[in-house]
Amino acid sequence: MPRFFPVFLIAATALSFFSAFRTGENVFVFPYHADFEIHNSDPGPDEGLLRDKIAKRIFLVVVDGLAERSVAAMPQLSELKKKAAYFTAEAPFPSLSRPGYTTILTGSPPAITGIGSNVPEVMDARIDNLARRLRSAGWKTAFVGLSWWMDFFDADFDIARIDSGYDADAPIFKDGVTVEPGLGKKREVLWHGKYQETPDGWRQFIQRYKISEYFGDNPFTAESEDAIRTREALRIWKKNDPDFMLLHLQMPDHAGHNHGGTANPAYQHAIAETDQNIARIVDAVSFRDTALVITADHGFTDSVEHAGHGGHEASAREIPLVIAGPSVKRGYHGRAEQRDIAPTLIVLAGVASPGHNTGKVLESALDLSLEQLNPGKQRVRKQKQHLAAALPSSRTSFLDRFISGEKPRAFVGALLIVLGVFMILTTPGLLRGTAAWLLYAAGAAGLYWLAFGVLSISSFYVAWKNIAWMLVMHLICGGMIALAAQKLRIINPVYHFVLFSGLASAVFAVVIPWYAWVEMPQGALVFAAIFAQVECLASFLLVFIMLGVTRIPWRFPVRI
Repeated sequence: MPRFFPVFLIAATALSFFSAFRTGENVFVFPYHADFEIHNSDPGPDEGLLRDKIAKRIFLVVVDGLAERSVAAMPQLSELKKKAAYFTAEAPFPSLSRPGYTTILTGSPPAITGIGSNVPEVMDARIDNLARRLRSAGWKTAFVGLSWWMDFFDADFDIARIDSGYDADAPIFKDGVTVEPGLGKKREVLWHGKYQETPDGWRQFIQRYKISEYFGDNPFTAESEDAIRTREALRIWKKNDPDFMLLHLQMPDHAGHNHGGTANPAYQHAIAETDQNIARIVDAVSFRDTALVITADHGFTDSVEHAGHGGHEASAREIPLVIAGPSVKRGYHGRAEQRDIAPTLIVLAGVASPGHNTGKVLESALDLSLEQLNPGKQRVRKQKQHLAAALPSSRTSFLDRFISGEKPRAFVGALLIVLGVFMILTTPGLLRGTAAWLLYAAGAAGLYWLAFGVLSISSFYVAWKNIAWMLVMHLICGGMIALAAQKLRIINPVYHFVLFSGLASAVFAVVIPWYAWVEMPQGALVFAAIFAQVECLASFLLVFIMLGVTRIPWRFPVRI
């Protein structure tokens, strides 16, 4: 055994716990902060003027968990595609609901909004959004859907009908907990199948009557919650005459989480119900003056039971985007990003671009002359210039973070990497040990894929349970390989398990936080980091299991 192996073992294992903690932050609470203001966010004298208004009204429908691949099974939506511009759009990573909601209305990814998870947070009020811009230009705004949207955009809607988004064990229902009232007026909460007035604030109403989320099916009525939402949205559309309506439907996401992915019969039933609700909306709007937009916050995977999104794979990130109405090309089909929705709608509405937008105008789908299109494009261009000027330099420079931040951790990580490389290069039987480690990692990954269908955080419906399964699968694979090595009288592979997985954990512990600080593709890396950290822990446990159960000595490498 190399002299420093026990030191490396302890250091690598400790680092795996530290790295797991940091990666957990990256997955569930991203270290993004909207810690900058947009100075002079009004990029031109035409801001807010309605002289280039193309659509007089906008009806935006966001279907929670509607995967792009599922549209083919929705005849009403498929028929609408023929009369509209249709995009296969991509949601940002992580493909979760709150990041999707905020990206749709702000045109900003999690790096700008600061919303990178479903952990309850109140977005910084300085983050601009489409509803705020419309309202400031004199549009009447209305919302029907889950309360999660109101955590961010309460002040930006004149009218709102709200469903509780709180679990039964949420902190809001604990004794002695006080909550802030909502900011807006005319708020009603869905309770016992009806929308009830909340004169003292919608959060207080939910807390007083302990209204937990129904998430797809209302227990007090035979109707689905989405049917109630759709009916209420259409009632407001006709009675209150809002200029901008946002309707949030939720059945596909509910079915996917509780019954399985897009191939599951329950999910298929949910999208069929959603399709009928969309048909009711199509019948109620006039495409002569109204832009109807139908999209989703994220997609859904096929075979994952009790999970299905959050990760980097296309099935979880690809969503439909349908835009129908005045000056929209019928039958157009292209690709887009979720953040392109807000800037495209501001061109149709003739209002200012949200100050934090990073998306582009989907001009190829708009049947507009240059005279009609250019004012909106110019507003978006100037807005982006102001945003770029406001961004801190450290937000855009990988080198700045490397030099100025986290120096102690970077030094420790680099030292462990150098030590690990040295030990690998000086280890006899390196090739055989490497092959054993590759078999170990591949075997555990294969078992995980067979169980959950994906190798991404889309499998993390209950994160600690899935990580526990990952640990068990590593122990099974590692134990079988080690016992086979003992039986065949070849080099003990457990040494290499610890060596390589410890090195991988050190690398990820150093690299992953920087990938979160700069806007770079990181979905696969986040899952790989978690996998490597669990692998390091499993290797540590295998050493002591081998010592205590099979009496394999610490003399590595060894012939038994």
